[in-house]
Amino acid sequence: GKFPYGLCLANGKLYVTNWGGRIPDANEQNTDKAGWNDSNNNETIVINPKTESAVSGTVSILNPETGEVMSTIDVGLHPNDIIASKNGDKVYIANANSDNVSVIDTDTDSIAETITVSPNKVPFGASPNALALAPDGKFLFVADGLINSVAVVKIGKDAVDANIADKVKRSKIVGFIPTGAYPGGLDIAPNGKTLFVANTEGLLATATTVDTNDAAFKLFHSKQGQQNVSTAKMYNTHRQLGYISIVDLPNELNENNLAEYTKKTLADMDYAAIKKGLDRLILTPRPNAKPVPIPERLGEPSVFKHVIYIIKENRSYDQIFGDMKEGNGNPNLTVFGEKVTPNQHQLAKKFELLDNFYDLGKCSAEGHPWTDSGYITDYIEKNVRGWFRGYPHVILDAMVTPKTGYIWDDVLNHNLTFKNYGESVEAELPENATWASIYKAYLNNQTISFENYETLNNLVAHTSNSYPGYDGHKIQDVLRAREFIKELKKSTDETFPNFVIMALPADHTAGLKTGYPAPRAMVADNDEALGRIVDAVSHSPIWKDTAIFVIEDDTQDGWDHVSAYRGPALVISPYSRLHKVIHTFYNQVSVLHTIEKILGIPPMNLMDLTAPIMYDCFTDKPELTPYNYIPHKIALNEMNPSPKKLSGKARYWSKMAQKMSMKLDDPANDNKLNKMIWYSVKGFNVPYPEKYTNPEATYNDDK
Repeated sequence: GKFPYGLCLANGKLYVTNWGGRIPDANEQNTDKAGWNDSNNNETIVINPKTESAVSGTVSILNPETGEVMSTIDVGLHPNDIIASKNGDKVYIANANSDNVSVIDTDTDSIAETITVSPNKVPFGASPNALALAPDGKFLFVADGLINSVAVVKIGKDAVDANIADKVKRSKIVGFIPTGAYPGGLDIAPNGKTLFVANTEGLLATATTVDTNDAAFKLFHSKQGQQNVSTAKMYNTHRQLGYISIVDLPNELNENNLAEYTKKTLADMDYAAIKKGLDRLILTPRPNAKPVPIPERLGEPSVFKHVIYIIKENRSYDQIFGDMKEGNGNPNLTVFGEKVTPNQHQLAKKFELLDNFYDLGKCSAEGHPWTDSGYITDYIEKNVRGWFRGYPHVILDAMVTPKTGYIWDDVLNHNLTFKNYGESVEAELPENATWASIYKAYLNNQTISFENYETLNNLVAHTSNSYPGYDGHKIQDVLRAREFIKELKKSTDETFPNFVIMALPADHTAGLKTGYPAPRAMVADNDEALGRIVDAVSHSPIWKDTAIFVIEDDTQDGWDHVSAYRGPALVISPYSRLHKVIHTFYNQVSVLHTIEKILGIPPMNLMDLTAPIMYDCFTDKPELTPYNYIPHKIALNEMNPSPKKLSGKARYWSKMAQKMSMKLDDPANDNKLNKMIWYSVKGFNVPYPEKYTNPEATYNDDK
């Protein structure tokens, strides 16, 4: 089948889970590209046209002697981990995109039972992805990745070995055990007394450069001249450790003995908020409800008819806003302050500064699924850091898709209008195109030659062909802004889409690579593009009923003194001119939940259902004053010098930059690119924090 992942031997047969389900028929209509995110990739999976997620999950049964496929069984979506019962009578499969476990009877090779493994009435979002069987064969342990717990299942008579006594009629959950972030592997001691849980996300990226027991960390702070290291915390998404939870199991596994574990699990996942969110969804709209920015009930009117959702690339809060004294920032970590990003600073002052906003991914392959679906599938979590199935980056891979689809699917499935400007799109340029040639065309108001490439069918029909998607960092964001503004000027308040999603990726930068602008110039380009877009919208007929949300896809290329995940975010509308700092906790999925409330569409999954709604970012009284963008203060064509013109560390790092691939975001470049950005702004005399926090670095900047 498609994307084989897990396997086990049972009853003389080999059982293989197929992540991507069945092989498409020759004339299959509903397929999307999957796997490696290259336009030359011909790998496809069968998808649900309404959500673009895999439509099937299968298990192939092979003769282990010959490799012959004897039969194929349909199970849940994204089947991954698979284990056999003690005697091999049964096989258990974790179906991450269906929130259940399939049980196969190996005598008949048919489904014996399907077991739901999330708490009662919890909507889609548990992501079961690892299994372990108790030594007595009576209990199954299931790692529910996205609710940070292990479900303990008493196996029913149809799903257990034939010789097991004391059978219950149906399999049932007897409790949950809390874990670290995203449990992704399980094992149990032979005596059945201890459960081991491998937490894929550990305790998240909580390691900092403050560690009084580490001489290397001390050295960094002494070179910085910082006497009190407790005030010099620096977090980055690359500073993450995995953790093993070691759980003492009670002598008897039942509801009473697991009650405290279950209570803790439900508290950790805020079960009360889940029930409250579900109750809120069934409230009927009140007939006399007045339009407000964020309606209380689904179906009640909003003052907004349009939402513009802008996604930028990879910056942290302190990198951009650390120099703003109004918020909780650390200016020592600011590399793209007000001189580089005058529009973002001005927008934060005129509207609001969010200094407690968080992204959820560690890199773009995680960040874009979070921004676009409020969810991350097991396919991504199992791939993280290794990327053995390729790096999907801006979702150029249908296997990334959760069962509930993306925000644009939610919009389209509820009969609203939608337009995509560059998100989940790769722009392919002629081979002879350079940053300089494209910038010259922009200055001369000329169009450029490119072809947008998308893998998700629902985007193809709704993507602007004049707006370039993500490329190898040769296309300026001001050019992208120009193309959007052209289309905006042709629109009216009636014809402009209800929902627009837009990628502005130039703040990713190209590091120190020759032929590209310096990092601060590329961030300045991104900043001016954003300013021009807000300027154009605020001077247009749609301004009075439009809300603009601006976020980063992740924070992987920056340091922050509060959290590795704290990122810059902006909420811009006539109802958002608050001129103050918002300290309320929000995150990327809060943006999705707020957009859903504005547009009157239901949440997609457990994550956006429970995300805090951004009420504090709006007032009931509009201020229609338009915004005037600030021209760039850094030359956009401030180019990186050639290594030949440099010496010492500058030459060393410039030469390294030449080896980097610029076609797409390359996870192997994360640390290198981050270091280049730091040096390009801070200079080579300011030690880069990660030198003292990454002992596995394969490069040496002391040359």
